[in-house]
Amino acid sequence: MIAFDTEFTLTIDGCGVPGAGTFDVLNPANETVFAQAPAASRAQLDAAVAAARRAFPAWRARPMAERQDALRRMGEAMLDHVDDLKRLLTREHGKPHADAEREVRGAAHWCATYAAFDLPEVETVNTPDRRSVTRRVPIGVVGAIAPWNFPITLSIWKVAAAVLTGNTVVLKPSPFTPLTTLKIGELFKDILPPVCSTW
Repeated sequence: MIAFDTEFTLTIDGCGVPGAGTFDVLNPANETVFAQAPAASRAQLDAAVAAARRAFPAWRARPMAERQDALRRMGEAMLDHVDDLKRLLTREHGKPHADAEREVRGAAHWCATYAAFDLPEVETVNTPDRRSVTRRVPIGVVGAIAPWNFPITLSIWKVAAAVLTGNTVVLKPSPFTPLTTLKIGELFKDILPPVCSTW
């Protein structure tokens, strides 16, 4: 069971990990500190990238249908927790509940939308002398940075595209709005293949 107002952790190698330190997260409505977010060290960043590199060959090899299914389940997980996520997003961002809910639901919609995509080969030339085919292939670890203004939307746009195409992701949320993104990471670690190592 995920506690949405406490116990904020990084997700590295499929595991919840405390940060090397913490920093204050303000409620912009009253400028009071309401939570401590985990701060990743350089070593933890390196560990996240290394874990993503280790996970890449197996994820790249997954059939498209499995990647699509993972994306569908990621969207469903956000919808299952939409009330908790919207309240947390409002506290750290300041947007009204209706806008926060719209952002979470929109991100879930993007997961479902990407899950419906396919990446077929496209034959552009086929003559007796030559043949040209375009294939979209995974390239490796994607580094994604999300800003504060639409932290969930702008994270999911990057994460969903990478997951569908067989890449792995290291996501850095904004230090102004990190908490909802961290909680979504907790939800996703139970959907994406576990590769936990001992910390």
